[in-house]
Amino acid sequence: MNPPAPTGAPGDGRRESAGNAAPRAPSQASSPNAAERSSETASGSASDSPPRSNAAASRPGPLRPLGPGRVMCLAALAVAAFHVGFLYAPLSWLGLVWLGCLFALRRTSCGRGAFYTGLAIGLGIYGPQLHFFWTIFGPAAMALWLVLAFWLGLFVLLLHGVDRYWGAGWAVALAPALRLGIEFFRSELYYLRFSWLTAGSFIPPAAWPWGFSRLGVYGLGAMLMLAAAGVIGLTERRLPALLLIAAGT
Repeated sequence: MNPPAPTGAPGDGRRESAGNAAPRAPSQASSPNAAERSSETASGSASDSPPRSNAAASRPGPLRPLGPGRVMCLAALAVAAFHVGFLYAPLSWLGLVWLGCLFALRRTSCGRGAFYTGLAIGLGIYGPQLHFFWTIFGPAAMALWLVLAFWLGLFVLLLHGVDRYWGAGWAVALAPALRLGIEFFRSELYYLRFSWLTAGSFIPPAAWPWGFSRLGVYGLGAMLMLAAAGVIGLTERRLPALLLIAAGT
């Protein structure tokens, strides 16, 4: 008996598989269209996003921290302005220079540097002015000078933190409140009650402007701090340009 003949030719299987694969071509052909649609969607979403405002783009960035040389110069100027302004009544306006240097030193590179700079200025101020502590207490007077200098270092540290996290505008606004609060605390609420050499004591009571006597010594110190911080805050960005203009003239 002869075997049954095969129902299809040997190439039918290949042709059937090729026929089954043929419908995949349209999906491959439609892939460029899908890519075009995805690119259009991406471009549309990008165009829908709100543009950046010109004010935000032109907003000045934070000032660079002060270098070690500038920190030392400002600290030396603060100490010299304090001593000269405190000892000579006609030069009492140098108290503004002292407070302005303290405000400018908020731009030290780190909080630790701000604190120790203020501490060093405090020692340079309170040590010579309160030298009689050594006559009374001997070497223990150094501890008392450190206690007084601590509050000045804390003031510069707080200014540094406000300027770093909230900006220079808030530093100018809060500098008088910080100065008043620290001086009032160390003079009236702290156990030792060190009320010597406050900012308001630069101007003798007889020379206070009319109406300022109601502010008291702490309120007057806060007003002086506001004036000094306002001047420094307005000019520290323009100071290099002003120096160039002055040098050119």
